[in-house]
Amino acid sequence: MTLLPAFVAYAAVPDADTASVCIDAASVYGSRPLIAAGMHRTPFDSLALKENISLSFADILSYNSSVFVKQYGRATQSTVSFRGTSASHTQVLWNGMKLNSPMLGMTDFSMIPAFLTDSAELLHGSSSLQAVSGGL
Repeated sequence: MTLLPAFVAYAAVPDADTASVCIDAASVYGSRPLIAAGMHRTPFDSLALKENISLSFADILSYNSSVFVKQYGRATQSTVSFRGTSASHTQVLWNGMKLNSPMLGMTDFSMIPAFLTDSAELLHGSSSLQAVSGGL
């Protein structure tokens, strides 16, 4: 019986290897690239924009991107279908201002001349419309 209390007393003494150590908190800061956040940018080539200055923006979209442009004839309405949705689900911004029609929700790209465009880009992905609403 004298062995049991000695064993319990030995187990209650902490080892030097298992002693707790306090570590200061560390803060990690960084930025996540846009593609990791669910958005992908596809900029248009500035040379292609300058070469086709006499065309409408519907022609530039159909020649230089994978966006489907539905044209109803020369000098008539041209709408855009992006990622399999209809034209009313595509949000069009010019310097942060919506160009979509408030009644139909579509944009007529044949009415936008190419010489007004210095740079343009397509935003793909689910979080490409974080700052605005009205598109898919």
